[in-house]
Amino acid sequence: MQVRTPPPLVSAWHVWIDKSAAEHLGVAVRAIWTIGERGRLSLLATPPPYQPVDECVGEPGLSSVRYEADTGPLKPGTDCALVGSAVAPKGRASRVDVSFRVGPVAKRARVVGERKRLFWLLRWWNTPAASFARVPLVWERAAGGTDETPKNPKKHSLDPRNPYGRGFRARGSKLPGAGALLPQVLAPGGCLPLGRGREPAGFGLTGPQWKHRRPFVGTYDDAWLNERCPLLPLDFDERFHLAAAPGLSSPEPLAGGEPVEVRGCTPSGRLAFELPVLEPQASATLEGEPEPVPLSLATVTVDTDAMQLRMLWRGALNVHGRVLKLRRIDVRAEGLST
Repeated sequence: MQVRTPPPLVSAWHVWIDKSAAEHLGVAVRAIWTIGERGRLSLLATPPPYQPVDECVGEPGLSSVRYEADTGPLKPGTDCALVGSAVAPKGRASRVDVSFRVGPVAKRARVVGERKRLFWLLRWWNTPAASFARVPLVWERAAGGTDETPKNPKKHSLDPRNPYGRGFRARGSKLPGAGALLPQVLAPGGCLPLGRGREPAGFGLTGPQWKHRRPFVGTYDDAWLNERCPLLPLDFDERFHLAAAPGLSSPEPLAGGEPVEVRGCTPSGRLAFELPVLEPQASATLEGEPEPVPLSLATVTVDTDAMQLRMLWRGALNVHGRVLKLRRIDVRAEGLST
């Protein structure tokens, strides 16, 4: 099948089946901008090629997601993610407050230097936060974690709010207490003295197993097993596909033009700009005239380390019973210029 995409856009397609067993053609379109001085945006002339799988911070499946795959399920709204580091404003600091806002969604966190747990004079103590120049804003630096050290495998456990973080201990854990590193990315206001007891704080994308996405997964009971498996349950909620950190998913798709502000992640302390108003359009030719594939903005990612803005659109067309008739996909965008 032929796919026509104007540079510097990148597009991809796949076929998926909905919970009614209907076949759909999924189309994804991605654009990347470099972020210059004073938030000036320029389209990246040679963007990375199609990304078929998630790009993770470390080993896939054992670390958090940095950039999601281009193709994937439709989202009822828009996910917003911040990739980057907390940057000390004067070279070094022991704490930096970070905030991230895209249109109607926003989130804040406090980032502190490395701390350890110590046992001294029959009490547990936390060392003071060390000074730092930069701290990566990854889920691995937030509260949470996975503990597979108990001798009994049935006691292996994880924090469902963030399985990649720091500080979590299962019952019967063999992890050392003294010298353990404490979370660095904390809820606003800090929890600085104790470093425990609050929800994990972060700005990155999350996985399907995370606690805040579970209410939308649907019911997998005996009736589902006997009557619907392997289709999704009838009560599956499309909001399950929203993968942003809690508070960073817009319930309605963003349209472009929304203000973006990041604080605490650049040497100047503040980065601000507006999302580009780019409206990519797609169509699919099966037989006869091309049929439109409506696209909506699925994910906005601001990367303050690379100083890039990524925008990803996804759309779908019902092609049930016509998959083998697919001949061509055309992508275009009004106002496309570098």
